[in-house]
Amino acid sequence: MKRILFSFVIAASLLTSSMSFALGDIRPYFAYLQDSGVDYVVVGAVCEQVTKVLMQKQYPYPTFSVYTGVEYSRPGGSTIGELDVVVVRNADQKALLVGEVKCWKDLSAAHKKAMDQRQRIMANLKKGGNIRLRCLDNTCNYNTSNFDQVQRFISISQDGGRQHGFDIDLPHSLEQLMGLRDALMKCQAHGPCKKPTK
Repeated sequence: MKRILFSFVIAASLLTSSMSFALGDIRPYFAYLQDSGVDYVVVGAVCEQVTKVLMQKQYPYPTFSVYTGVEYSRPGGSTIGELDVVVVRNADQKALLVGEVKCWKDLSAAHKKAMDQRQRIMANLKKGGNIRLRCLDNTCNYNTSNFDQVQRFISISQDGGRQHGFDIDLPHSLEQLMGLRDALMKCQAHGPCKKPTK
């Protein structure tokens, strides 16, 4: 009962805030993400998770899996970088899409950063050798051969990013996404939402 009541209070606060209806309705994402256990203190995490939800609709399970927070490194070496979103075809465990997600106030700077990160992963994959790619939440573990058929490298931002070179806009403003983040953090701290896993 406490969980239902707390979820109702959060949903009501999202409903009555000015952010709810300017673009797409952000409220359904609260239900999707309340049990994610993701650490939303990390500002970009909410945008990555909303992107994951949208990608899961476009690339449904069990044919595909969508991951966020995929770190890559060379054996015995330090981390080279992190991929925000990866879509994998489950039949052969091949990655088909890599996405960089940036929700920043300065969308031009965000786009430049996304392009730098795209170039870094492409250069490292092209260089060959063994690269280890693993999900930070330990739900996936891959190597270079799993990424030899990537068809799309895309960049994603909050609404308005396409005007600055992004490939895809989330259907929500930065204000809406940060409001969702705040609601999830409050629910994790004081309510029934799953707390971040260590």
